[in-house]
Amino acid sequence: MNRKQLCALIALALGASVVNNAALANPQGTAFSYQGQLTSGSGLVNGTQTFSFWLYNISSGGSAVAGPVVVHNVNVADGLFSVDVDFGLLFDGSQQYWLQVGVGDALVSPGTVEVLLPRQPVNTVPVAQFAFNSPPGAVGPTGPTGPTGAAGATGAAGPAGATGAAGPTGATGTNGSNGATGATGPAGAAGPTGSNGATGATGPAGATGATGNTGAVGATGPAGATGNTGAAGPTGATGAAGTNGSNGATGATGPAG
Repeated sequence: MNRKQLCALIALALGASVVNNAALANPQGTAFSYQGQLTSGSGLVNGTQTFSFWLYNISSGGSAVAGPVVVHNVNVADGLFSVDVDFGLLFDGSQQYWLQVGVGDALVSPGTVEVLLPRQPVNTVPVAQFAFNSPPGAVGPTGPTGPTGAAGATGAAGPAGATGAAGPTGATGTNGSNGATGATGPAGAAGPTGSNGATGATGPAGATGATGNTGAVGATGPAGATGNTGAAGPTGATGAAGTNGSNGATGATGPAG
């Protein structure tokens, strides 16, 4: 359990039993009621707790004059709790006492008890311990006003009242001035690429371009096959007579006949 703090209110009723109207009432008891609020590091405590109580005649240090008185199974709701504590016949109004409270069982496991400090002062008031069957005495003088007691614990919230009738609608207020333009927010992430659109219709034919330059002369092709011999031409005119040639050598003599 986390460290606890205690905001406590002590209501002393020395003699928790009620004096009835019988001829001889029972003597009052010695218990008193202790109310407090218990919190931990995480907020108000809820559930069942065990508390230990000691009585001291000094606000700090010293030795207990009574206790520990252990009270088990104390119901704690939203931190609020109430227990009856009985130290016996100690409150006779002659001495100031302080109450020390601990969470846990100081009788069974004293080493695990978490003591809540500071101690709470206990202011007692005198009460009648017995009632006798005798005529009432004269009213005594009013005693001095006692010190103001500690504030009581906050009571539970009462139920919500019924909703009242709606009031008339108020006049419409004037329009407020326009607020300053906020800063431009950062650009959003690029969206995914859309699907391709349908192919558009073919456009009209463009105008005829200008005539290009004449190309270079091509290489000479291979020689063609020899053609057939043509028909003989007509005989030419007789040429002029040539000069006479020289005489030839004499031939050898033929054999005799």
